[in-house]
Amino acid sequence: ETIKLLDISTVENELYLLQIGELTCYCYDPSLEKASRISASTATVSLNNMVYLGFNSSNPLFSDKNIRNAIAMAVDKNSIADNSYDSLAEVTSFPFNPAWSKTQSLKDEESEFNSITASTLLDKSGYVFYYSTNKYRSKDNVYLKLDLIVNNENSGKLNCARMIKSQLENIGIEVTLSELDYDSYVSRLRDGLFDLYVGEVKLPANMSLSMFFSPEGSISYGISNSGNISSAYSDFLRGTIDITTFAKVFDEEKPFVPICFRQALMYYSRELKYEAGISENDIFSNIYSWSF
Repeated sequence: ETIKLLDISTVENELYLLQIGELTCYCYDPSLEKASRISASTATVSLNNMVYLGFNSSNPLFSDKNIRNAIAMAVDKNSIADNSYDSLAEVTSFPFNPAWSKTQSLKDEESEFNSITASTLLDKSGYVFYYSTNKYRSKDNVYLKLDLIVNNENSGKLNCARMIKSQLENIGIEVTLSELDYDSYVSRLRDGLFDLYVGEVKLPANMSLSMFFSPEGSISYGISNSGNISSAYSDFLRGTIDITTFAKVFDEEKPFVPICFRQALMYYSRELKYEAGISENDIFSNIYSWSF
């Protein structure tokens, strides 16, 4: 019936106070704070932060759906979630949080990681290994080479980009990875000086994707607003198509590749009987059920 509030200035103080029992629970976002190991019980907290791989649609290569699909299938999302985000992430094939109830009907639509199929798609597009000694694919004497950019100030996205580079090179795509400070990264995005980029966006609670698919979208980098996907999203907002139909169009068009939605950790006292199932929008939604 009584909640004691503490005035705490630093993360280190919060974790220390949790350790000595002065603090009962603390929600910890690994991407914002330095990872710590403390003696406490833990539960995962769903975040609405989507990590994704973006395409630059102005690159003629990406007019070929086989190329976009090959890249999407070559990305091992489970490996990225486990290694770049310490398993605090849930993989996804669609730009909606898997924890959202409306996404349950999309489970069977998800495409899986498959480097063999990815390689076959590149073969169909004419990008092959002309000689057994070639490391990268080429077509008409032009190597398949892409420039991937990422902000180097976030360790999770940086590790994610490095893994994507390795995974794409495994199927014969040469990747130049540019690890940039934030201002340089945003400048390259705005100027269209990229082929691929690793991004992260915090979606609003209503799962709006307008920042991607509207002409004034804040992160519509590389996305063509005249394509089928923008039209399908408008139809989805108007209710003339359902989420399954929109997801099918998204999967066919591949305007970008959703990778995962990050998660946070709730650290709490081992003496606390804590009911899981909260989200970042309301950390204390079920606090009435907590007890000692």
